[in-house]
Amino acid sequence: MGICLVSLYTVIESWLNALAPGERRGKVFAAYMAVNFAALALGQNLIRLYSPNGLELFGIVAMLLSLSLVPIALTRIEQPTPVQQPRVGLRRLYAASPSGIAGAFGSGLAMSAFWGMGPVMARHLNFDEAGIAAFMTATILGGALIQWPVGYWSDRHDRRAVLATVTAGACFSALIAVVFSLLGQSTLLAAMFVFGGLAFAVYPVSIALTNDFLSRDEMLQGASSMLLIHGLGASVGPSLAGLLMEWMGPFGLLLHFAWIFAVLAAFVWLRLRRSGYTTLPHTAYAPMVRTSPVALELLAPEPATPAPPQPTESEAADLGRS
Repeated sequence: MGICLVSLYTVIESWLNALAPGERRGKVFAAYMAVNFAALALGQNLIRLYSPNGLELFGIVAMLLSLSLVPIALTRIEQPTPVQQPRVGLRRLYAASPSGIAGAFGSGLAMSAFWGMGPVMARHLNFDEAGIAAFMTATILGGALIQWPVGYWSDRHDRRAVLATVTAGACFSALIAVVFSLLGQSTLLAAMFVFGGLAFAVYPVSIALTNDFLSRDEMLQGASSMLLIHGLGASVGPSLAGLLMEWMGPFGLLLHFAWIFAVLAAFVWLRLRRSGYTTLPHTAYAPMVRTSPVALELLAPEPATPAPPQPTESEAADLGRS
């Protein structure tokens, strides 16, 4: 199932990237983000209808996935013309943007633990099933709402500075959530709302930062490689969080978030200080979340034109000093 979902996400996101005109890409991906997070927030509340121990929820998911094929089958929009894509390996990506690679890996390491161990933490904090749904929903809604101002900021400033600030904020909000959890469930939900907004923004900012240093022809392969890096982090995140929770109790999950984002913020700030603050021509900020085929109706085909390769971070720093 995991292989199928990753393949589905890759196809959908590459389709959107290929068909969205440059001047409308931000709006298209904003719709893409809103549809996805609304669905995620609603999905968390399905446990109010049926017990997670039964098969009913799996049946609902299967039905929804089947229904989602109908708009794809009926759409008149042509698929993008296949083109020869240059190979973009991990070495090329790291040379282009070490900060972007670190952000994608760190996001996978942290957020996979949220999806896998968040309900476990809430259960240990005496949340009932409705409370667990509220816990997950509050975090997801924070991700939906706070990404808008983060995206606006990211399009106008050095994305490395934005990434470092967002990761530092996610670290502090996770630590604050530890304190707020002692004050009651409502205060913990408020802290998780802020944490979700900052933590969910790390991956899209990392993607946009990396795309700033890739040519247009490299972006599709680059997105696939970034998804792989994110997946590598996601494959070990829940296990690490589980070890911390076994040792420190439910607060181990929040401390898992805190140390990951603290290390990531320090790494990005060091990269920023080494090469200096620069503002390069940006690709559009695109929240990399899951989508609905309805978003395809917003798009119109646009002839692809080759673009010259963008400078790497070190080359950009040399240009800034000259």
